[in-house]
Amino acid sequence: MATSFVLLSAMPPTLGHADLINFAAALGDSTRVVHVLREGEPYRQERLQSLRDRFAADPSVEVLPLEIPAWDDSVGETNLQWAEHLRSKGFEVGDFLVVSEPWGTEIAGYLGGEFFPYDMERTIRYTKATGIRENLADNWGWVIPEFQRLIQRRIVIFGAECTGKSTLARALRDALKNTIAVPEYARGYLESNPGELDEQKMRGIWRGQKALQQGLQAMDPTPQAVILDTDLYTTLGYWEFWSPETVPAGLREDADELRADLYLILNSDIPFEVDPIRYGGDRREQSDDYWKSVLEAHDLPFLELTDSTVEGRLSKALEAIDGIVPRGIDHLRLE
Repeated sequence: MATSFVLLSAMPPTLGHADLINFAAALGDSTRVVHVLREGEPYRQERLQSLRDRFAADPSVEVLPLEIPAWDDSVGETNLQWAEHLRSKGFEVGDFLVVSEPWGTEIAGYLGGEFFPYDMERTIRYTKATGIRENLADNWGWVIPEFQRLIQRRIVIFGAECTGKSTLARALRDALKNTIAVPEYARGYLESNPGELDEQKMRGIWRGQKALQQGLQAMDPTPQAVILDTDLYTTLGYWEFWSPETVPAGLREDADELRADLYLILNSDIPFEVDPIRYGGDRREQSDDYWKSVLEAHDLPFLELTDSTVEGRLSKALEAIDGIVPRGIDHLRLE
């Protein structure tokens, strides 16, 4: 019984890599994907985990990490060394080597195996990892969803009522590629369940906001960035202000579990608009300092946007998001 061996670095894992592994799985009795993880490379665990997640339902496919030193041009690597790496992962005489590169012939020869090339001209699906690394946003759709979900970034617009959170969320959505804007859940819930605010309504908002955020994790296609107009920390902040003695421990746990990568606080230096679902009447219920204290209490990363114009806020927000949403992926090598 022959085992198909796939040797790849998958930087990042693409649909083309998935096609290659599917071919190998159909070819042999079992498949071992030898995933090269160089010292110092980014997304090492995310790349490995995403491939394992992709093929978790197929027990015949095993994804094995191959930890090797960072690339050094003064040393280089030979096909004989790669053959030894594969042998260390269980390659035996008569097994199959499946790659999309011509060097597969020589490596298979060293091992006494058979080389099965797959789509070396990239005519089936042109997914060159080099181009994807250089411009991740434009090539986001070629990356496997399992990896997309692991490197997705979530940004929450935070702060008091009527400070322009929804406006900024939409502006960011329009300015960024592969991005969605998610409205606050509480507004729709309270509009559909009118009346005085009570614990039952607060629990309904909690459940709805949690389900909304959890559902986003399974969204297909996967957004590269998610802009949320409030999240469970907003729900927690309101509850702690409204009735601190009744805040459920589970709400704090859910908020921590679903925390975002960045919180953008909007100052309340714009006119307040009276709204029936706002319980403060003709004024904001909480101060800017209160909402800042909520984030500080939970050690969350945040940035205060002090500009009162949409343009100024958008500029600063985009600058901050650029620091956490990668434009590309550095392929680190020692020179």
